[in-house]
Amino acid sequence: MARRIAIPSKDAQLKIVGPVNALTVPRVQRLSVTADRPSTDIDELGNRLHAGTVEDIPAITTTFQAMDVGLKLFSVLTGKDWDNYPASGVSITDMAEVDIVVQIKNDTVEDYVKMAEEFFGLNIVSQINLWKKEVERDKAIAEKFNGHKIMEEIPNLKGKELGNAITNFKRYMSEELQKDDPNADSYQLLRMWLQVCSSEYIMKEFKRFYYGND
Repeated sequence: MARRIAIPSKDAQLKIVGPVNALTVPRVQRLSVTADRPSTDIDELGNRLHAGTVEDIPAITTTFQAMDVGLKLFSVLTGKDWDNYPASGVSITDMAEVDIVVQIKNDTVEDYVKMAEEFFGLNIVSQINLWKKEVERDKAIAEKFNGHKIMEEIPNLKGKELGNAITNFKRYMSEELQKDDPNADSYQLLRMWLQVCSSEYIMKEFKRFYYGND
């Protein structure tokens, strides 16, 4: 759904970048930006989770009103050089492609976040906190099960062989865990297993797998 952005004038400044010149637009009374971010979820038979998401190019519309009686604004919009502006004027049919830049002058990070949240319809703070938790969780898992710990237990296992052994072990455990819950995401099951199990137990299972398949 398209959402309208509303930023106090003291915090924003409109700039139009044309083919020839760029203009910071003076005396802007109204500015609105609407954005539509179309996306399509991809589903698979037998999978209760989405297999992926396809996002199309966002459609963005900018509307502004300015009490500007000069020629610079029209020269930028029509791709004319304002130093060589036609004496006869320009036609609206000469409108060229331009870039719109909304320069935010507020230097408070919280205000940036609030403006972006309203614009994109996202809860950015919650997303950042969730991402931080995911990072901390992955870090804790990596500390319990990694190549260094394996080489301490199995010194001869190193290099490419070590990498292949870790990959095959994770694949094996994912498949084993999914047997009890076929509809669950195997990757998430493995992460949960690594998270709740102790480092000693994980290493015991790795050795059992490795020597059993050696």
